[in-house]
Amino acid sequence: AGWNWFSVNVSGDDMSLPTVLSSLGTDGTFIKNQIAYAAYYAGYGWFAEGGLASIDIKNLFLLKMDNASNLTFTGTPVDYAATTISLAAGWNWISYLPQSDNDLAGELESLGTNGIFIKNQTGYARYYDGYGWFAEGGLATMSPGEGYIIQMNTADVLMYDEFNCES
Repeated sequence: AGWNWFSVNVSGDDMSLPTVLSSLGTDGTFIKNQIAYAAYYAGYGWFAEGGLASIDIKNLFLLKMDNASNLTFTGTPVDYAATTISLAAGWNWISYLPQSDNDLAGELESLGTNGIFIKNQTGYARYYDGYGWFAEGGLATMSPGEGYIIQMNTADVLMYDEFNCES
């Protein structure tokens, strides 16, 4: 119950909110990404009043739940090595695409020194010049199903490297 941060690392033929969130029944009430939102109405379902109609595998989503529930969605694993995530200077809400837990520093290697700060729902890490990513807030690993907010000092492209991932 409450707010949950998540991302999806599989894709299906139908990525609409009613399909991807169907396992939640009526327990979910509101969902948003960095730029859009949708609300659940009893007797109607998910309504994209704020422009959010489908799940994009590259985005973090915040989902408000009235009751605890499990989100279950089956699809084809994303080809993360061939999928790039464009990042702007400032804050970006991103997904984690690989199918296994992996070291945060290795996963963010493609950003070089352009990242500043990253957080998930429970922890954070900061980038220090001359050192790299430091898990001072406990965030040392990126995990499937979790979403992240990353602060960038300049625009860049995130690419999860197949050699850093054990999937």
